[in-house]
Amino acid sequence: MSIFLLTLCHTKSIISCIGGMEAAMAKMGRPKLPNTKKKVVSIRISDQLYAQLLAYAEKHNMTTTDVVLRGVETFISRQE
Repeated sequence: MSIFLLTLCHTKSIISCIGGMEAAMAKMGRPKLPNTKKKVVSIRISDQLYAQLLAYAEKHNMTTTDVVLRGVETFISRQE
């Protein structure tokens, strides 16, 4: 009977030990998308507007980021 043990190291790599033999596995992570989002926009909003944003996102089963992005896209498309 062999023992299977997973150990998480400080380097976030996974080492699997099978019967005393160690083998390093490839790092797991999110795959890269062709259109990666590299820019971060930070804004300050009132508590009231934030509560409205959270309520809208929850009601429409969206993330707050999705709501804000859709709002910005809609605003820009109407300006053109």
